[in-house]
Amino acid sequence: MNEQFVKIFVNPKVFPLHTVFSASYALLEQLSIRIEGDLQKEIIVKLKPKDSTESAEHVKELFNEKLMDCALDEYRSMAASDIRNYFVRTALSFDADDEVDLWSSQSSEKEGYLENISYHISPYEEGVMELSIDAKQKKNNLLERIFSIAKRLRADCSFEVKEVGNDMVICKLKLKNGCDLEALNEKLEHELQSRMAL
Repeated sequence: MNEQFVKIFVNPKVFPLHTVFSASYALLEQLSIRIEGDLQKEIIVKLKPKDSTESAEHVKELFNEKLMDCALDEYRSMAASDIRNYFVRTALSFDADDEVDLWSSQSSEKEGYLENISYHISPYEEGVMELSIDAKQKKNNLLERIFSIAKRLRADCSFEVKEVGNDMVICKLKLKNGCDLEALNEKLEHELQSRMAL
């Protein structure tokens, strides 16, 4: 019975346990799911499709996509919460005689956005590319942008975050059937330039 489960190893520094739970809950109708492992070092998610015709590769892809969607939703929710809190603080501390310059007070919060970014796309094996991104940016902002890019390129490739450091992220992109490597490379370059420059 254990052989029927597909194992996915999740880095809790990239996807915290609550994100894994959210993705798992969203897929309960399609998959049987077990979560194990050392929750500080590596989370092991065992997946078994309820429909026996689904391939192991499809199950992995489905879970990875849902995991990235949940993480992206959480990052966006945190950003919206920060903005809401900022406006409430400003409104509550506002004195009618004071002038308020909204943009100058937010400049310190802009530190989380990309200043110096470099990225490298290299062939990994046939049909697979590796993307390395180095940036002076808060980890959450960088991951949010990477997940956003992954969501936009979902039709062409599956996206997997392999490694996360303080200022860098390494991802593995696997081409889907019928996708051209050159076309994907161009789309990826465009997405990196437009999304990372925000």
